[in-house]
Amino acid sequence: MEPKTWDRGIDFLKWHKRLLEDLNRFRKERNIRSQRRFTYTSILLVQLRNGCRISEAYKAFKSFVYNGEREVNLKAGKRGDLRLIVIPKEIYNKDKHVYRHILNESDEKRFLDRLKQYARRYYGINTHSLRYALIGFLAEKGVAAQLVAKITGHKKLSRILDYTQKVKAEKLLKELDTLF
Repeated sequence: MEPKTWDRGIDFLKWHKRLLEDLNRFRKERNIRSQRRFTYTSILLVQLRNGCRISEAYKAFKSFVYNGEREVNLKAGKRGDLRLIVIPKEIYNKDKHVYRHILNESDEKRFLDRLKQYARRYYGINTHSLRYALIGFLAEKGVAAQLVAKITGHKKLSRILDYTQKVKAEKLLKELDTLF
């Protein structure tokens, strides 16, 4: 991928599996560091599964923790249109006490800065690449670009088309030898 883009070409299924494994591991550990990682990883899973911006994942997660909502309609980051964010079933109600403890540590901006830093240091990714992992995955599954744009809250369909066509073209080029 291009060096100045947020997409790092991460594989949706691989990262979904990794986040779930880490979530389960951190859930079993009882120290404050693991509780923080548990909360951060939960929010990253929300972002990956919904293809949303990290700020949207944070707001939806917070709504789940404090209001019990598993389906949250909120204003998309750039456009302001309402979009649905679904909290994954692997994020349990019984863990809310841990989540609240970590969420209450700092204001939203500081929390998001720490979360982004965690993603970079612990996983070696930027949070926006999780958003594009879902877009690439849905494109590979043949989901129409219009639906992908609605799911991810993209204002311009052309952005989704450019990205998904680029991903498909690069994959085809890499697999060209197998066609002969």
